[in-house]
Amino acid sequence: MTLSSAGLGLYFAFIGKAPFVGTVRALGVLVVLSWIVALCAAIIAHSLHGKLFISLCNLSSAAEQALSLEGLPDEVAEGINSSLDPTKLVAEAKAKLNSAREEFMFESQAFKAVFFPIQARTFRFTFVAFSAFVLGFFILGAWYILWTFSA
Repeated sequence: MTLSSAGLGLYFAFIGKAPFVGTVRALGVLVVLSWIVALCAAIIAHSLHGKLFISLCNLSSAAEQALSLEGLPDEVAEGINSSLDPTKLVAEAKAKLNSAREEFMFESQAFKAVFFPIQARTFRFTFVAFSAFVLGFFILGAWYILWTFSA
């Protein structure tokens, strides 16, 4: 996104100061189309990275929850000695562990299922954005060469 925004700023700065802008209209349309493609591809790649970030945050949260149960065996050991119903205490601890394990496994599987396809699409959209960005500069260069040698 930053690359396309910077490129758009460069395009406008360059076009605003270039006297050859009004000479070849067809190339101007191609430059504008390259901006549109670059920005749209960058926006899509940015949103895909946002989805990956949310998925990674969910996975991290599940891991932290699982790690928060690290002291559970000590709590259960202390509670067994003073509890009237130690089997209930052990069953509750097992339920907590199973719940944390299931949540972590679910988030881990969800992340694995989402990560690779989204990352591949993100790479493609980033490549399209960068290619359109560079193509716009080539078109501007061609525009400048045509203007220089036709005058």
